[in-house]
Amino acid sequence: MVHQFLDVRRGLFNSKHAKKTQPVAQRKVELEPVEVFGLYADFCTWNPELAERVTEEVLKRALKLIKFRIPHRNLILLLATATEYIEAALHYCEISGRTIPNGVYTPEILGWNVDLLQPLVDIGHDPNGPRHPSFGTPPYASAKILNVEPVRVDRWQTNLPPSEVIPDAIHDMESFYWVLLYLSMTHSGPGGVRREELVGELDADSSEAFELRTICHCFFDGPLEKIAWNKREAFRDYKSFEPLVLRHAHPYFEPLRPLLRRWWELLLLAYEFEGWEYHHNYGLVIKLLERALEEPENVESSDDEQHQQDAQQKRDDFFDKRIDSDTGIAPSQAQQVSALSSHDEHQVKTAFLGTPEAENPKLVSHVRDMASSPLSPTPIPNKSRRIDDSE
Repeated sequence: MVHQFLDVRRGLFNSKHAKKTQPVAQRKVELEPVEVFGLYADFCTWNPELAERVTEEVLKRALKLIKFRIPHRNLILLLATATEYIEAALHYCEISGRTIPNGVYTPEILGWNVDLLQPLVDIGHDPNGPRHPSFGTPPYASAKILNVEPVRVDRWQTNLPPSEVIPDAIHDMESFYWVLLYLSMTHSGPGGVRREELVGELDADSSEAFELRTICHCFFDGPLEKIAWNKREAFRDYKSFEPLVLRHAHPYFEPLRPLLRRWWELLLLAYEFEGWEYHHNYGLVIKLLERALEEPENVESSDDEQHQQDAQQKRDDFFDKRIDSDTGIAPSQAQQVSALSSHDEHQVKTAFLGTPEAENPKLVSHVRDMASSPLSPTPIPNKSRRIDDSE
């Protein structure tokens, strides 16, 4: 009987219904060879500094991946997109602490020396049949899992289309990220101590507390459609994520801010290219956690001061003292698209529509005399919620 379960895989937020998929050994991708000689010469000519930092094998693997993702892309665009992938991977290596000064990056250093995998396919599910019930905690769910519409990342302007979403390890890693971010934003220390800004009535003169409650409402505590839309927009409008959201981590958790920043960068890289970082992200997350544990609490990255100034400037561009609690958009920015918006305006479809949570989105008790401001979130019970998919 044991062999029947060897090819069963579970998604973190669908844990009561295992998906029957192909074993990993059968999902390994045989990448087609790409004629590199002429392309490598062009690569060195157009990107001389980058070419000095990587081996030819790195370019070969990047080209193979992009050709696998988009088989019909012409050679010029193939090379351009592969170049962007290399630059993105090196950028992540540098911010995650894997820089090799005066050295040359190889596939082994980048983590590109392992097998790529075909996308998961639920071979035990009839696509024309009814959808199975799902279970989970939507406020912490991956943006990819929450949204029916594609979640796009185009930080490196590659315009690569996202693949069909079937719960996989990368979505679990994103979920863990939202859990850590939520704790960092809503707690002020160990033992479950809640932030003062989230308890009781809101001081009318406290714009910082108002912004914090708005962020919590839009990303964790509001209606499912609003949570789904804002998480999707966070990936699309990636530049605004730190000045709008990450900055609200409590000072007690300041040592975790570099970890949260690097983890976010990893998700951006993985979701845009869906390369080695997408399929083997858990190992990279473990390395990020290990580095965070090793770093002294009072040590920030070398560019932290300038980074904070840039983040403050971006924040000032978006917030105009107060944010409308319904739309989540500052009054002076009402005509602009930001990371905080109303689900009603965009007709968002989520994977959890028709669920008890969607029908009754108020997951927290009402805060007295705060009709004009977002609710202050309370800890979510530690239990799974059944999500009956109606589609």
